[in-house]
Amino acid sequence: MYSHKNELLSNSLTRNAIGATLMFSRQSLVAGNFVFANRRHGMVFKQLDNSRILNNLVAGQNRGLFIQQATQNQFEGNIIATNDIGLYLSNCSEQNIFVGNSFIRNTDQVWQPPFESEQGRNGPNAFSEKSRGNYWSDYTGADRNGDGIGDTPYHETNVFGYILDRHPEARVFALSPALALLRKGEELMPLLDTTGVTDLAPLMSPAPKPSTASQDLATR
Repeated sequence: MYSHKNELLSNSLTRNAIGATLMFSRQSLVAGNFVFANRRHGMVFKQLDNSRILNNLVAGQNRGLFIQQATQNQFEGNIIATNDIGLYLSNCSEQNIFVGNSFIRNTDQVWQPPFESEQGRNGPNAFSEKSRGNYWSDYTGADRNGDGIGDTPYHETNVFGYILDRHPEARVFALSPALALLRKGEELMPLLDTTGVTDLAPLMSPAPKPSTASQDLATR
């Protein structure tokens, strides 16, 4: 807490309550870490600003990334997989850029609490940049011209995340046909009055598995 320009590189963070927490800091680099099987959160970023979170593997937690009141950070090349909630984006976190990440088989890929209406007051979070977005394992669109970018935007619906946030035991339905129908129905007729997350340029292939961080990441 209250320390700046941190570098958290090439660590294996596992079987803790939380893998790592950075709070009230700026200009940090978090890269090449393997964060898995922690009991609650993989990584918590609270009031983290102007930092880079690159090429981390975050898998098997209740919440993979918990981001609160964080602004102007770059999340790129991360694999966020098999968490109950892949990305929990909360409480006025804004102007963050998520690009080139892979969201794979999380029960709920991204969750933004609907009661936090002030989120994004100064500027929205972006899930694509320069015609490049993220990979979503539940994306159902096509790529007819073969350029590696989906022809239609990816839209993360929120209804199951709303249920899961209040009833964690509902995760047993994560891969059920009923949930697939719920998601498709939510796309056609949203059940909650929330904006959700839209990726205008979803990737058709996931990012490669991150290697250990190298020192040149610090100068990217």
